[in-house]
Amino acid sequence: NKSNDNILQTKGIDFFRIILNGILYLSSNEADIIQKLSPRKELLKNYNNLKSEAKKRKLLKKARRFSNLEYKMIGRDVGKIIVEKPSTRYDAKLLMQTYKLHYRFLVRGHWRKQAYGKGNNLRKLIFIYPFYKGPEYAELINKKYIVK
Repeated sequence: NKSNDNILQTKGIDFFRIILNGILYLSSNEADIIQKLSPRKELLKNYNNLKSEAKKRKLLKKARRFSNLEYKMIGRDVGKIIVEKPSTRYDAKLLMQTYKLHYRFLVRGHWRKQAYGKGNNLRKLIFIYPFYKGPEYAELINKKYIVK
């Protein structure tokens, strides 16, 4: 399917970068990896000692909220990602006529009212996914945004 191939070509490099950055982070000396043990086993140890059926049901309900699996939490203390917006606005068409991009930057995801239908008179709300703008192998610039 051509649309699937196009998605793989456009999103493939971004996916590869995410995987590569993840591997580099995990193999670094400062990787924040914390072993998390499931509290479910501890909760269920007391199950047989309880006499009240109501307390047993309550304990089972509480235990169901937790997985039986133990896991490792990665990057818990990384904190907020701050990307700063430029303070001035530019006319994009004028800027593109006079200036060629020599760097890459992230365009945040946003909603757009997309024209469609006969004569493009109708509008539907679509989400534009985040993407990188600029030449493929140019220097990546980190603008600061506050991600909440």
